[in-house]
Amino acid sequence: MTEHTKVRPYWHMDAKWIAALIFIPVFIVAFLACNLYVITTEKNAVNVSAALLTALYAPGGDQNSNQEIEQVREAIKRNQDKVLKPFPGLDIQITEQDLDQSNLANVKDKLFKELAKNIYNFDSSNIETSPDGKNNSVSTLGAMAIFTKDGHQFIGKIALISSSIALAFLVLIIFFSYGFGRLISPGIIFFIIGLPATILLLLLQKGAGNSLEAVDPEKLSLGQRAGAAVRVVGPQISDVILKNYIILTVVGIILIFIGIIGRIIQRHKTNKS
Repeated sequence: MTEHTKVRPYWHMDAKWIAALIFIPVFIVAFLACNLYVITTEKNAVNVSAALLTALYAPGGDQNSNQEIEQVREAIKRNQDKVLKPFPGLDIQITEQDLDQSNLANVKDKLFKELAKNIYNFDSSNIETSPDGKNNSVSTLGAMAIFTKDGHQFIGKIALISSSIALAFLVLIIFFSYGFGRLISPGIIFFIIGLPATILLLLLQKGAGNSLEAVDPEKLSLGQRAGAAVRVVGPQISDVILKNYIILTVVGIILIFIGIIGRIIQRHKTNKS
């Protein structure tokens, strides 16, 4: 009796590589979008955008705090309502009681968190208008639009579409692979995507902190402020998504390991027979 071994069509190899080349960039976008979707949930978005705003517009911690506090007190006293609204058009205010109960850094943190909440729930009804009918506050959110509810929902759509496309090409990679290659092929892809991202996020965590706390904020250049923002916000983002890239890397390693062991066992059995 003659055994007929099923021969794998040669074009399957070409199809697998084509599917893999398409899958890799799509999966990178999909995985990044899924992580951004987590980062832009209200709690995470408010914390990250508040830290970003503080680093950009009020770095330096308590540097020159006494002078700043006195300036704020004077501004409060000049105001008829005895409050200071640092962001015109938004109902965010500082009172003398705030200055008495907390240090300047905590007051700034509170202010920027309130601003971040307003940005996240950005709506025309939250913004007061001037007598001429124009907004006194933010006319456009620019890059901060990502940290809004609308931005969160938009990222969710991108994540859903790109994940669906990535899943379709992953199925093709597995279908056109052979034997334990169905584990090894996706394993290698997950590993080469997950490992560099994991290393980058770990480096971001090591760069934690605002190194400009001892510097006069008025003397800071835009580049220094941007650098401080990266050092402050980077670790916060890393804390949220690092575990996802570690899991992706570990899953890749496990798939490769199982695939290689499976091939070794399969070859051993074939040689015996």
